[in-house]
Amino acid sequence: NNFSLSKNPICEDEDAIINFDLNSGVGQEPFNINYNYTGSPNIPFTTSIINDSAAISLVANGSDYIFTITSFTDNNGCIGIIPPAINLTVNETPTISLNSFIPSEICVDNEIYLNLQTPISTSPLAAPPYSVTVSGIPTLNYVLNNDGTENSGINVGNLITYTPNTSGNFPYTITFFEDANGCGLIDPINNTTILPVNETADMIVTSTADTGEICLGENAYIHFEFTKGSAPWEVEFIKNGSLIKTPPYSNSIAIPQGIYTNLTEYDFVSVNDIKGCIKAYTKNIEIIANNLPIAELTVDGSRFICDDGSTTNIEFNFLDGIPTYKVDYSVNGDNRYIEFLTPNPPTINTKEHGAWKITRLVDGNNCEATDLGDEVFIQVNPLPEPDFMAYPQPTDVNDPFIHFINESEGYISAQWIFNDSQEDTITTITDFVYEFKAIADTHYVILEVMSDSGCIATTTRPIIINEAFNCFIPDAFTPNNDLYNDHFLPIVRSVREYQLSIYDRSGKRVFETNKCFDVALLEDEADYAKKYNDCMQNGCDEAWDGTINGNYSAHGVYTYSIEIIDHNGKERAYQGMINLIRY
Repeated sequence: NNFSLSKNPICEDEDAIINFDLNSGVGQEPFNINYNYTGSPNIPFTTSIINDSAAISLVANGSDYIFTITSFTDNNGCIGIIPPAINLTVNETPTISLNSFIPSEICVDNEIYLNLQTPISTSPLAAPPYSVTVSGIPTLNYVLNNDGTENSGINVGNLITYTPNTSGNFPYTITFFEDANGCGLIDPINNTTILPVNETADMIVTSTADTGEICLGENAYIHFEFTKGSAPWEVEFIKNGSLIKTPPYSNSIAIPQGIYTNLTEYDFVSVNDIKGCIKAYTKNIEIIANNLPIAELTVDGSRFICDDGSTTNIEFNFLDGIPTYKVDYSVNGDNRYIEFLTPNPPTINTKEHGAWKITRLVDGNNCEATDLGDEVFIQVNPLPEPDFMAYPQPTDVNDPFIHFINESEGYISAQWIFNDSQEDTITTITDFVYEFKAIADTHYVILEVMSDSGCIATTTRPIIINEAFNCFIPDAFTPNNDLYNDHFLPIVRSVREYQLSIYDRSGKRVFETNKCFDVALLEDEADYAKKYNDCMQNGCDEAWDGTINGNYSAHGVYTYSIEIIDHNGKERAYQGMINLIRY
């Protein structure tokens, strides 16, 4: 007879099958076999084998065994030959468990280590590497070292890692485990875990700059629409070179941004949610802020004008912004509106008194000004009131002396202009007398007065010098060719018809003429002097040269008769004597 083991070595807690092969004593069943094995309390065991061959199970308890048959007999009491003892090797059975992931949840596309608790042992019975199958996403087979690192493959020397690319709750379970000896146990309690995989945060960013430009100093709105991840979210971006991290936002939000430069750049860096699922977010936004228009009022001319129709120019100066400029302004509280298509200083010609002020300005970028300049005040000063009295009026050439009295009001200086000539003026504020030429005419006198604000007003009055009849008859003359008083020449004024007759002592007419020396027909004193002297020296039709029929008349007394119709149609007659003196 003989016996053998069905498997040697075996794994800890694995049954060893002892096979008995009885080659004699056939028909003497049952056989009684007594045996023992070390590693147990050496208690003898007895089994009864009925057949010629049989098997018994030996439960290993974790150490090597020596299996010894102490005796065996058949049913006849015949003692069998005891075979040699058998050495049974029992290998260590490692146990593996799967703990929760650390961290307990991750984000899509993040890497996490599979938290396997491998048998880590220094026992000479330990038999790495270990073969492990983990079902999950995906189900994979691994070969591990004693410290849990992978024994082969591209991840050799490292712990098992997963990088989920979708979100959800994913179970992982150990379905197979054994060492190099084929031994291994899976922890029946800690062999499965759940890995929550959170979606990566994401967002859509828009801004005011996406739809148009804004004005300097206005708020631009950055719109954050959070499309993935779990609230709250935080955003990092670089604004004009400075890194900014927003506070947590629980919902999509529009954040106002005060823009104080012409160009503000936003470079977005990342978006992160409460789960820590961060996403690198690359987007650049440029917000263009147009300058605000600036305006001021100035006066192109004088701010002080006179109430005589004078005007000045209100100038609108635009120091920034672009056309068209839409301007609200007020004049003494009266609101008005105007548009200008050019930045060149446009003007409004005005004679309105009062305060001018720009109240609102919007330029072609639809930007509204905050700097509107100062108020401009236009002073319209009243004119002085010129008036004067002149007497006597009317007068005639016999009395061309006119008294002038200034009755003006609101003035500080006065100038009188005569004969329509700036050269014939009198500057005075006192009363005075002016002598006009003894010529019948209508003279226009201008009084110009000036106020203390420099405003000038004038008034014009006619001064009437009427014609007057005059007749001057000399009573003697000396026709001796000394060129002095050589002719008898009556001088008249304002005569329509004239007849002069001279008679000697006998009553004989010695001279007559119907031509007269009428000073009213002369232009001025110079003309009078010229004609008079010419007549006296050279003779004229109006004068008697003291001759009769071309001969010198005798020394003596002569009579004259003058008949006149004056300028008013009045008939006048003059008779008298004249002495003709020769010496």
